[in-house]
Amino acid sequence: MNRAIADLFSRWAKLYLSRPHGRRPWLGLGSWLMLLMLLWLPGQSQALQVIANSSAPVAQLSMRELRAIYTMRLDRWDDGTEIQVFVLPQKNPLHQQFCKSVLQALPHQLQAVWYRLVYSGMGRAPTEVRDEQEMLERIRATPGAIGYVDRVLNVSDVQVLTIEAAHE
Repeated sequence: MNRAIADLFSRWAKLYLSRPHGRRPWLGLGSWLMLLMLLWLPGQSQALQVIANSSAPVAQLSMRELRAIYTMRLDRWDDGTEIQVFVLPQKNPLHQQFCKSVLQALPHQLQAVWYRLVYSGMGRAPTEVRDEQEMLERIRATPGAIGYVDRVLNVSDVQVLTIEAAHE
């Protein structure tokens, strides 16, 4: 989310600097207040939790590791346990939010990666579940499982993973 805000600010600054000198009516106090609100309000990505089965030997992941897991390039935890990835249907708003806000990819891009793996015989796609409740149940029951849910759900029998921001 911070990268998105930084990109937005960068675009705004370029527009501001490229305007001819003179009156800039859109740079009043209201514009500055709006910019400050964008910087301080929590982003949509904070409405999500990345969760894993309680047996998964990890409490936090880097963004690079999370992307590698969801693009199926990382398929085992450090202790050798197979990672079982669960996702919501592509049209689900929470899945779209997870892809865009957390993984910083479009849902169809992720789908294309999975199709390539499956049809080339080089891997398998994540397991798709109907809804968040099924996601929770499957992650609780599957060793090495990982998925995501809305922050408001009760996630007592699974571990909530901390995602470290990428410094790329």
